[in-house]
Amino acid sequence: MQAAAGRVAQQLATTLGDSAPLAQRGSIDPVAYDHYLKGRALLRMRRSPLTTVGHFRKATALAPDFAAAWASLALAVEVSAFNSTAVQQVAL
Repeated sequence: MQAAAGRVAQQLATTLGDSAPLAQRGSIDPVAYDHYLKGRALLRMRRSPLTTVGHFRKATALAPDFAAAWASLALAVEVSAFNSTAVQQVAL
């Protein structure tokens, strides 16, 4: 049974590939990451949509390759469309 499991695991690793080790991944600007974390906290609380979007915009401006910040920016804009006034939506 262990031999079969080992073969399956080996085939999966070959098929899916391994992700790059952490040392080889690009680093994220600490200031961009700080804006990302602040935006995530505000997004969870559903408060201050303009400030939330602003943090994600700053994060993506400082680190254009930071995919999580881009994804969170998209989510924040979507959520703010449902949780803000028309005036706030125009400001986005």
